Amino acid sequence: MRKLTFVFLGVLFLWASVNGSSEVLEKEELYDTGKTRKFTGDALQTIAFPIGGLGTGNITLGGRGEIRELEIFNRPDKGTYPDFTFFSLWAKEEGKESVARILERRFFPPYVAWTGIEYQVAASLIYSGHINEGLTIVKALRERYSGFNRNPWDELECGHHYARALASWAVLLALSGYQYDGTQSLIAFSPKMREDNFSTFWSCGSGWGSFEIKGSTVILKVEYGNLELSKFGVSDDYGFRSIRSIDVDSEQRDGKLKRERGLSVVHLEEPEKLGRGSRIKIVFQR
Repeated sequence: MRKLTFVFLGVLFLWASVNGSSEVLEKEELYDTGKTRKFTGDALQTIAFPIGGLGTGNITLGGRGEIRELEIFNRPDKGTYPDFTFFSLWAKEEGKESVARILERRFFPPYVAWTGIEYQVAASLIYSGHINEGLTIVKALRERYSGFNRNPWDELECGHHYARALASWAVLLALSGYQYDGTQSLIAFSPKMREDNFSTFWSCGSGWGSFEIKGSTVILKVEYGNLELSKFGVSDDYGFRSIRSIDVDSEQRDGKLKRERGLSVVHLEEPEKLGRGSRIKIVFQR
């Protein structure tokens, strides 16, 4: 350690000589830590201080006093919070009960749930017809991860491993009313908002694309992969009574309109296999 200190002081002396400084630094000045920075309030939720040394690895101390990354196993460990791991003190006065304390402060408010739970509740509300209530939850959740307060691509969900909680997908399904049944080659949509001017993304095991409805016209596009299609449905709430035309890649097709389980379903006369870039356009009559 003395050798390292000697080398460090030698480098400082050389730097001072090169810069034309004749000032001699006292030992107290060399070891002066300078102005102390103090973090309070919201900053404590994100501040973290690594504790370690050369060749020893390190652990990270969070703003609550909690232990975060344990980088002592020859590999990075960013974004982790070890379970049941904390600094503590134990003391016992003679003739009295011992006392133990965990050296952490309480969690910071607001005490937020996993985002996956919030998305699940939001989707359930939308499915049950409470659209505004469901979207209010999603809006509040996204405002917590706006980029000014939290990382918008890092929702806290069992650690820092998620851009979005997987349950967020349910909100898209609920708003679009998307249904897919590969055994029947059926795809269907029942939009819950902007019903006469709605567009959305869809995906299944063999491909993905877009759906849009404007007035009495619906268009389904395959952007990647393929889609085997025999039945195409939309919500029966549109009140479509018949089919005016069916167009598959600029070629006319025939089909029949039937009502099934709350859907107006077009049964194509012949099954279609839509490839990348294909589209089907159906014009209904009310």
